[in-house]
Amino acid sequence: MAVRDVGLRRRDGSYKWYACSASKGRLFPWPRAPGPDDCAASPTLRAHHLALAPEQVALRVDGAGFVVSDGVARGGDWLARLDRYKLPAALLGLCYSALANWVWQVWWVRRRRRA
Repeated sequence: MAVRDVGLRRRDGSYKWYACSASKGRLFPWPRAPGPDDCAASPTLRAHHLALAPEQVALRVDGAGFVVSDGVARGGDWLARLDRYKLPAALLGLCYSALANWVWQVWWVRRRRRA
């Protein structure tokens, strides 16, 4: 079943879990949790499994969307990923350092030639 947004609310009205449709490849640009107004116009999420038990409900959703769990956005935090994966983070840092050094050298050489 195609869905635009789905969520689980607490009794106080706040969301414990919330998922909102997004266009494919789109990143959520705001530093706050997405709400129903931020969803894509067409549904990009698909609910394909629902399990009911006396004290719980399980709903499996796949697709392109923004997910917030207990007020924290999931899946888009690059700093958390870099903290978990040390080797790729170090290699990425080396690449950026090499690029910055190259740009500095090109700029410095051009500046010295003009003088």
